[in-house]
Amino acid sequence: MGPSLTVFFRWVLVLLPIAFLFGQAVAQTCVVAIAVGFLLRGIALREYSWMRDRWVMVLLLLWVWLCVAGLVADPMREALNRGAVFIRYPLFVAAVLFWLGNDVRTQRLVGWSLLIAVAFLAGDMLWQYVSGFDVFGNPADRFAEFTRLSGPYKSPHAGISLLWIGFPALFLLYGMANRWARAASVLLSIGFALAIYYSGERMAFLLMLCGFCLALVLMLLRRRWFAAFAIVVSLGIVAAAIQQDLKPTPPVTSAVADASSSAVTAPATAPSSSYVLDAQPTRICEGIKNFWDSIYGKLWLSGWHVGLSKPLTGVGLRNFRYACADVEDPTPVTERCGAHPHNLYMELFAEAGAVGMGLFILAMAMLLWRAWRARHAVLADTVTAGLLVTLLVRLWPLATTTGQFHPWSADPFWFIVALLAVRLSMQHSDARAA
Repeated sequence: MGPSLTVFFRWVLVLLPIAFLFGQAVAQTCVVAIAVGFLLRGIALREYSWMRDRWVMVLLLLWVWLCVAGLVADPMREALNRGAVFIRYPLFVAAVLFWLGNDVRTQRLVGWSLLIAVAFLAGDMLWQYVSGFDVFGNPADRFAEFTRLSGPYKSPHAGISLLWIGFPALFLLYGMANRWARAASVLLSIGFALAIYYSGERMAFLLMLCGFCLALVLMLLRRRWFAAFAIVVSLGIVAAAIQQDLKPTPPVTSAVADASSSAVTAPATAPSSSYVLDAQPTRICEGIKNFWDSIYGKLWLSGWHVGLSKPLTGVGLRNFRYACADVEDPTPVTERCGAHPHNLYMELFAEAGAVGMGLFILAMAMLLWRAWRARHAVLADTVTAGLLVTLLVRLWPLATTTGQFHPWSADPFWFIVALLAVRLSMQHSDARAA
């Protein structure tokens, strides 16, 4: 492919963080376009050296195994289809690593694109919390049964979506020395933290706290005192918001009751804090205390039992929902079964077996080992550190997660993995050149 097409696909990569704001169809189109473009380029130029990279080889082996697991699955059709199209992610990662991402200007533009996407999403969520509607007119009370904010999305997952791309953007600002960037880093850190807290998503909030703790350690190790200050201020403001939400609600007087009854037919405007949060701190504590009795605990156990039914190959991608009902368990099916087990590793074990889960863990371990070997460069480059924090947060084994093979969840994951891989590769090349 000529230079003009390379420039085009680089701009597709640059705009991918913006595409995440417009739903999975737009983002998935960008990912597939880059993967197909890279494959056609390799065929045209007879360039296959990227397949000799050991880490990429493990990702390709994972794809092959998902196809094998699909062939022996029952039902086979959807599992095989899901396994076959997974090839887009190894190809996308290879495209970023060996073709599009190894360019300093492209990486800088991707960083600014992430910053714009994060600032917009956080601001949109906070505006929806305050006014009751986001900038596109989506009402906060549309998803009242979930007690969550939706932001620009059609379903209430804005909090976790913000978490998946937020830290690299924050770290980009943390690495800047001018006073305007420092002021922006404080404001964006606070907006990021409050948007996730007010989203009502418990796991997103807990993972955000874990990410901020990792970020604080990294900033202190690098002696970036102002960045550490921005993180501490953000956590302090969130703590103040929690304390405010935990205050007891004053008793309702008869006058207030009469006013409330007369306003039943009035249109809803901004949701109250208790409406959106549903006493989130209390729900978090109760969820941890009673986890194994909750629907998520039961789904984890179902994932384990389904995996044990076919420990080598699993039941095939997207087949957990069918196989779960066949597990002997006195718990009603409606309480212990769903689309997926809501845990990354239980989903891999149940649907791809021990081999599939092992290949995924091996691929992530190899990437983290590269990060460890380049730890001094990682500490020096704040964006790489932010990507690493995001990956560690997403790989945390005790988290309740979305489906790993759903595009709206998988696209940001492999985007972060690809960016981290290419930055580590460039740092390794710079170190060897020096």
